[in-house]
Amino acid sequence: TPGLTLPPAKYAMPDSPTISRSRGAPPPRIVVADDSFELCRLIALMLRSRGFDVVVSSDGDAALAAILSDGADGLVSDFQMPGLDGLTLCRVLRGLRAYAALPIVIFTGLDDRDPRLVPLSDIGELRILHKPMGLGEIAPALIEMIPTNVTGIGMRTRAGTRSVHGGDLARGGPRLLATH
Repeated sequence: TPGLTLPPAKYAMPDSPTISRSRGAPPPRIVVADDSFELCRLIALMLRSRGFDVVVSSDGDAALAAILSDGADGLVSDFQMPGLDGLTLCRVLRGLRAYAALPIVIFTGLDDRDPRLVPLSDIGELRILHKPMGLGEIAPALIEMIPTNVTGIGMRTRAGTRSVHGGDLARGGPRLLATH
């Protein structure tokens, strides 16, 4: 399976923002990608405690497979991972019409001035968080980026519920460039 779904958290942390949604609307589905299982697990528990449905992926390839197979309302990804890294994952998703505006939170251990981060400035609907970051910064970023009033049910339609085909590339298609 492309990702591991963790059990839902029962209680939100006090004074922490939670996602608002209309009664009966499904929680926003967030895919979390990192090669550190422990960090993925912590992020998933924190997001779930704030009302998100979370799928954990061990790398960018698994995250892409999870998004393309079951859809997503947001992505939280490490920038540097083996295989499909965070930058390439973002570029591939932005090249697909269905995910051209998917909210993305990228976290990295790189310094703000590192030239490898420059290409992220071309990717819309993106927040960059620097390690060590408080896990509490991720949920507010997602809550701010995910629309809650676009459709009649108070939640935008999950992008992945539409069929995605090779011809569904956004104008210009994906820009796959070396990241090293």
